[in-house]
Amino acid sequence: MAILKINVSDTIPLSQDITKRLINVNYVGICGSDKQKLDDPPIKYLGHEIIGKDMDNGKFVVINPNITCGKCYSCLNGYENLCSKEKAIGTNVNGGFQGWLRVPSTNLEYIEKPDIKYIFTDPLAVVLHGMSMIKILSNYKVIVLGNGSIAKILVWRLNLLGIKPDVMCRSGIWNNKELTISNLYKLTEKVSLNYYDIAFECIGFKQSETIEKSLGMIRPKGEFICFGVFPEDYSPTLKVRRLFEKEITILGVRSFTKKDFKYAKNILDLHGSKLISRLCISVVSSENINAIMNDIEDRNIDKVIVRMK
Repeated sequence: MAILKINVSDTIPLSQDITKRLINVNYVGICGSDKQKLDDPPIKYLGHEIIGKDMDNGKFVVINPNITCGKCYSCLNGYENLCSKEKAIGTNVNGGFQGWLRVPSTNLEYIEKPDIKYIFTDPLAVVLHGMSMIKILSNYKVIVLGNGSIAKILVWRLNLLGIKPDVMCRSGIWNNKELTISNLYKLTEKVSLNYYDIAFECIGFKQSETIEKSLGMIRPKGEFICFGVFPEDYSPTLKVRRLFEKEITILGVRSFTKKDFKYAKNILDLHGSKLISRLCISVVSSENINAIMNDIEDRNIDKVIVRMK
């Protein structure tokens, strides 16, 4: 895996656009999609989970990284998360590891202090968006594939609905006792077919086993919700006849809307400390690149957060 690039200089990006605010970055979270990009980054500086300080008014902010056009078909029809001209901080324009950013004021949510709980605004917004796409009843049989931060935030939200999902992951390890699950399976284990009402895929990467497993485990008329990020050039081989035989609904979750992001921030205002107490978090200085890279590889750590210089 290539070394993460972090800017430690004091160079401030220039902009004549008065709608953009100058943000000094305080913290940047690293997620699974960042790990995928390290070997061949599309931009110089990654990082889309960002807490910073608005230098124009001295207030702290959490940044919504998705800068949308407001004019395309998707934006005009209320789903700006599918904007065809989106500029996404940390994805196709330089991200938080640049140290300083110019961000539209409409992409800022102000917070009282730079509490690391707000790093989870982005992933929580993704989970909220995905859950809003379907109907979930407390008696549903649910399985979550994965044990990363998205999977654990999802289990947290499911627990609040009274659901104790099953979990399936590569390691077969679940070290979060306060995130309640019913059964734990390794990805290699055989699980009952036609059993679950909903399967949430939270792994992604270049593999199709999680999709294939889900299509087998889901009941007729069940739903498959894909949070996992798969490489653009990856074409899996699937037994698609199961879709026909069971009329399974497949939904992809592509980021979140501004409404989702604001809702996530409001939840973290009230309950963020409860969420982060259930996760294993490592906060590392941007000057300690070796520790950052080691923690990225540590499967026991749910989230690596870099404290910028």
